[in-house]
Amino acid sequence: VQNAWERLAFDLLDQPDPGTPGSAVNDLVLFFAPNTSTGDLYYFDNLDSYQVDTGGGTAPEAPSGLAATAVSSSTIDLSWTDNSMDEDGFKIERSTDGANFSEVAQISANTTAYSDAGLAASTTYHYRLRAFNGSGSSAYSNTASATSSGGGTPTTMYVASVTTGTQGAGKGSKYGTTTVTIHDDQGGLVQGATVTGTFSGSYNETASGTTGADGAVTLVTQATQKGGVTVNFCVDGVMHASLSYDVASNVQTCSTDPAGKRFDEAVPSTFALYPNYPNPFNPETRFAFALPEGSLVRVSVFDVLGREVQRLVDGYRPAGLHAITFNAADLPSGLYFYTLQAGDHNETRRMTLLR
Repeated sequence: VQNAWERLAFDLLDQPDPGTPGSAVNDLVLFFAPNTSTGDLYYFDNLDSYQVDTGGGTAPEAPSGLAATAVSSSTIDLSWTDNSMDEDGFKIERSTDGANFSEVAQISANTTAYSDAGLAASTTYHYRLRAFNGSGSSAYSNTASATSSGGGTPTTMYVASVTTGTQGAGKGSKYGTTTVTIHDDQGGLVQGATVTGTFSGSYNETASGTTGADGAVTLVTQATQKGGVTVNFCVDGVMHASLSYDVASNVQTCSTDPAGKRFDEAVPSTFALYPNYPNPFNPETRFAFALPEGSLVRVSVFDVLGREVQRLVDGYRPAGLHAITFNAADLPSGLYFYTLQAGDHNETRRMTLLR
């Protein structure tokens, strides 16, 4: 055709990484066989990429915000943002060199957390994932990396979590409570650690106790209060027969229990998902989330395989502090993740059901 535009389609016949989907290719190199063109001048304009129309819809949007966190010498937790409403699930891939990935799990739709267990100690792992449905797979998420902790002998310990709450004392009175969990530098639970600290807010007293086999100790105030109360607790020190206290490694040193706060206080300034109490629990536990503005909210609970086992909130919620009670009477013992998706905020926490 002379002096006219023609639309051309190019098929990918070869690429350096055959495992990369065509939708993820950013650059094309075009080769023309010699002596097949005339002396005419050819222009290429408005280059674009198209997926083959299979008549089955479109592939889902790619997940984003992938984060990897080592929790022990053999386990790394993953979390991400689900940007699609029509995926059938997610494919998670893992690599030890950051270049050669292999699939390690397929998990269900609307999942934003996964726990990768059975890993080698002191090893760096790289992760990526993509959503899929009947029309194909999305582009990959960002790559996230984490190094599993060493499998050697622990030497130090730190505060992994501090949660506070209240306990009924009868006739409308409440005790203040706190549960403190201690981990060692290999990610293990520490038994026999003596925790001392100070209650503040509606209560003002010191308390101490020793962690059990679950690495946790629950302390209760001697005093009681009535009505709406605020419970704060700060860890002042931790002692153990063979481990030293590394305060710089604390995940938390002080905590305020949302369930103990007054619900008529000022609107929160940031999105937040608070630790559950009690933890470990059987069969009920309670936690709260904060919204600085009215938002569409989804709060879900997932098992370690990334399967959603219960959706607790799915809809609009006004600004403020919102408390949730989770009942796991029909679930087996184990580790679970609860997630908050609100606006652009995505947050995941862990809880343990122990029967």
